[in-house]
Amino acid sequence: MKVIIIRTDGEGRSFCRKLSDLAAGEACKPDIIILSRRETFCFPGLVISGKEGRVYRGGRDLNLTKREFELLYFLASQPGETFERREILEAVWGPDTENTIKVVANTVSDLRGKLEPERKKPVYIRTVPGGYSFQSFQMNPLK
Repeated sequence: MKVIIIRTDGEGRSFCRKLSDLAAGEACKPDIIILSRRETFCFPGLVISGKEGRVYRGGRDLNLTKREFELLYFLASQPGETFERREILEAVWGPDTENTIKVVANTVSDLRGKLEPERKKPVYIRTVPGGYSFQSFQMNPLK
């Protein structure tokens, strides 16, 4: 059985988690496919193109890996919100991943090396108690 969820905003994430939790107890576990409309986010000095799957800082392509892009897109889609490492792991790597939460910290570190003007003084991705938050700047989604 397949369940297709079309997610167009942040509300879909919690719904998908609840659906997954409900399905876990069923004999016939559904595959959950999440289709989301990809927007382009513009922040001061930074453009995250959801359609292209690319990130530009100062007009220069940062050449992120797929996971780096997905992690950044996940955080930037809800600036200012704090996400726990486990929550990021499930959202970016999937609920059935065999990775540990260390992969989140490692990917954030790699991402900061490419994204941040100064790795030791992060501007975009902030470490907060228990997880990470994308610095809330003026955001203008482009369709």
